[in-house]
Parts: sequence; structure tokens; C-alpha cells
Amino acid sequence: METFLARCASYFAPPSAYPNLPEDPAELLDFAFERDVAMYEFLWESRGLLRTLATNPAAHERQVAVFRAAIDETSRQWTEHYKAEGWFRDDVDVDLATALVSGAYNQLTLVMLAAGDQRPPLEDWLSFAQLSFARAFGSTELLRVIDARSRRSNIEVLVRAARAADR
Repeated sequence: METFLARCASYFAPPSAYPNLPEDPAELLDFAFERDVAMYEFLWESRGLLRTLATNPAAHERQVAVFRAAIDETSRQWTEHYKAEGWFRDDVDVDLATALVSGAYNQLTLVMLAAGDQRPPLEDWLSFAQLSFARAFGSTELLRVIDARSRRSNIEVLVRAARAADR
């Protein structure tokens, strides 16, 4: 269990662990998304252990509590970092944002476990989560990046549909 939790924690590194964090908001969104996907791929591969943990939480209660506190602190550091860099609005309450993000990702893990052995569309889920939090907390500049990506994505869908219709 200690090895598993240590590996999980490695996916939750704070901003200080990344000396070359992207400064461009589009690149930062990609960086965060790639980290989330890697983390959830690991969680999916470890779903047997996660299910065991979920069915017998008392056996590792202390370890999990320490892990969750560390994850909450890391989420707090990311929220503070995003605010300091101007990607999150100044009026975002760090405590509330941390609680919402941590809770949502924890719940997403539980939904993933409930999916059985059929791998859920993790990338779609994580994209939706990222977009939701970026829209909820994002600065005007971050929202412009998201809107530009959305328009570009919609155009790509229309182009693919037109090409398919021509065939």
C-alpha cells in the first residue's frame, strides 16, 4: 500500500517540482491534461488495489488520511500558483477551489471504479473536468484560450464531417 500511495503521490507533485512549467496558458492546459491522463491511467491499471482499498478502508485508514491531506495541500499549491500567474481570477477562494477540485477528482476515481472492467473514456472525463474548472476559476486570458480551442475544435469537426460527406 505504501508503494502504491507513493506512486500516486508522484502524479500529484506541486508546481515547485516542475522548474520549467509552461508560461503559455495553452501549453499549461496541455501540461495539466497530460499529467491528469497519466495519473488516471495509473489509477485504472491499479483498479484492483483501489477496489480492495474501497471495500476495506479501515485497514489503511491512517495512510489514506495522510495521502489525502498531502493531495489537498498539493491542490492548494496549484491553485495558488495559477492565481499568482494570472491564470485564475484574483477573487477565487483558494480553500473552496481546493475542496471542489479535490472532491471532484476523488469522485471521478470512484465513478471510474464503478465502471467495472470496461475502461471508461478517461480522456473525455478529464477534458470535461479541466474545462469546467478553467471556466469556473479562469482569468479572462485563460478563457480566451479555451474559447479559441473550442472554436478550432468545432471547425475541425465540421471539416471532417464535410470530407466524410464528399466520399
